[in-house]
Amino acid sequence: MAMDQEPTHLSTESLFASAQRFMKSALSDLEHKRMDMALLHLGVAIEHLAKAYLASISLSLVVDPKHVTSLFYAVGVNRKKYAELVLTISMKDALKRVAMLLETFPFRKPEDDLKDLIHTRNGIAHAAMWNPRYGEKAFILGLQTAEHLVLAIGKDAATFWGQYRAKVSVMMRDRRLAIKDIAAVRIEAAKREFESRFGSDVDEDLLRKIEGVPAGLSTDDAAPVTCPACGRLGYVQGDSELEGEPDWDIADGEPYFNGVYVFWELRVNSFACQVCKLELPTRELVEEAGIPTEIELRPATKEEEGDYYLDY
Repeated sequence: MAMDQEPTHLSTESLFASAQRFMKSALSDLEHKRMDMALLHLGVAIEHLAKAYLASISLSLVVDPKHVTSLFYAVGVNRKKYAELVLTISMKDALKRVAMLLETFPFRKPEDDLKDLIHTRNGIAHAAMWNPRYGEKAFILGLQTAEHLVLAIGKDAATFWGQYRAKVSVMMRDRRLAIKDIAAVRIEAAKREFESRFGSDVDEDLLRKIEGVPAGLSTDDAAPVTCPACGRLGYVQGDSELEGEPDWDIADGEPYFNGVYVFWELRVNSFACQVCKLELPTRELVEEAGIPTEIELRPATKEEEGDYYLDY
């Protein structure tokens, strides 16, 4: 490249083109069994796609809001001067903003739903560390994320994937089928376990004792739900966090905004039933079994509401 070449400017098109290049590198790395490089390049592609979507709305959504010269660049002040000084937000923050703005984006809490992808990419990029156990799942999550972002940007998915289109489709389909099969096998095995332990003459008092809160389980991070195998109470577990949603009332037949309802929400990542011994250790399996993955635990206290508003 010539030394006097003009710097690349931040835009939807430049970010999208970069994402496509990195995605092709990722898929080529995968073919050659270079999984660490595949995940690294995949992560960069996803970050650039997320930022390309945000840039299609406004560059101010992409740059670091605490960096003044980056904000100057975003609003069009002397872009040639500031092009090489621009700082942008992180991959995690970009995906969180996408989830807030794009209603069709399936990963409503990217920091949880896509944590395997985010942590794996960051581990490889910053510390040359990653866990092969999460490699395949992280890669498939990346492909699914990319597909949604490409369409949201208004681009053609087949063109984006190019020669890898068929391979990508098969990989995503196989992952969905695998999760569906695993959930079905576990549920069927739990049904047989229930029949073996209790038969048809069920002792309700005994079952109520068994399905009580397991020892050591904190109800701050767990909730009872109906087991999909035996119909008794099992428990989902996960991470709880404060959430808020608009609180609407009606007066004289007209709706009006009455503040924000703040509550504790459980982000489910596993399920277990003490009665039939069904275990669903991942969010994907829980979702496939038809169990809710977001559960309201309780309303926030006034003090907790204050903490919520401070965060936003």
